[in-house]
Amino acid sequence: MARTITFIVATVLGLSSPAIAAAQAEPPVTAGAPETATATTEAEGAQEPVEEVVVRGKRTLLSLRRDMQTARENVWQVFNATNTDDDFDITCTSAPRTGSHYKNRACRPQYADKATRQAGQEVARRMSACAAGDSACLEAAMQMATGDAQAHLAIIPYMDKRLDEEFHRLAAEQPELAAAILEYLAKQHEYEEAVRDDAK
Repeated sequence: MARTITFIVATVLGLSSPAIAAAQAEPPVTAGAPETATATTEAEGAQEPVEEVVVRGKRTLLSLRRDMQTARENVWQVFNATNTDDDFDITCTSAPRTGSHYKNRACRPQYADKATRQAGQEVARRMSACAAGDSACLEAAMQMATGDAQAHLAIIPYMDKRLDEEFHRLAAEQPELAAAILEYLAKQHEYEEAVRDDAK
């Protein structure tokens, strides 16, 4: 990387040194010499324009992934602002991976969070009714709570289908959402291409 930067700087200096030398060779314009000013202006017009050099560095996979993630969350923000049911609102949270200091970013709809929370509360409520050390009560509470939890979680597939329908409808009707989706897909493609190139 340091060699690349050094090469780029040397190239830019090499390309710009003739222009710098020409600029230094021109006589300065004085206020009392209009003929000199005209001659200088004509000389400047005769010079060829300096070529523009564009240097693009290779972006890291981490920065590309971060851009893709930001674009995805922008899709959810636009969707949240336009959908018809607050249960469809999608929130993203970070949680540490098990056994790692890295965090996973997960986005979930409100209805899934509610169902999971209600199922967990039902398990805790049933188990808290048992006396300490009463294994028979705890076992019975777990069996009953499992059935109740499954009832709470059973709504998720139905709501997933409704969310999918709402998302597709809004993507067709809302230009802002469609633009956010296209931006996300472009960032995703850019990231996937970089991953493939990196694997070569």
